[in-house]
Amino acid sequence: MTEHTPGPWLARKMISGNWTIDDDTSGQPIARTSDEANARLIAAAPRLLEALTVIDDCCGFAQGDIDTGDYQLAYDKITEARHAALAAIRAATGDDGQ
Repeated sequence: MTEHTPGPWLARKMISGNWTIDDDTSGQPIARTSDEANARLIAAAPRLLEALTVIDDCCGFAQGDIDTGDYQLAYDKITEARHAALAAIRAATGDDGQ
């Protein structure tokens, strides 16, 4: 797997009106775009990857819990996965959930 710059990434509008996506820790540029929606989506990429990893883990564990009849634990893990997905979606779309 190719190494990527770890998150968090930050989208910010430049004086020119274009958007830059920077590594929030080092300030190094990741990408540039002229569109705010694309900037938000690119900046959310590390969080989206993390959410997908959590979802995969939680669903795998939940399946094991369902197989053993522990439905409450399975429900809790699926809920955790959903929360990770919603947080990543909000980061990508700029929706603060209100």
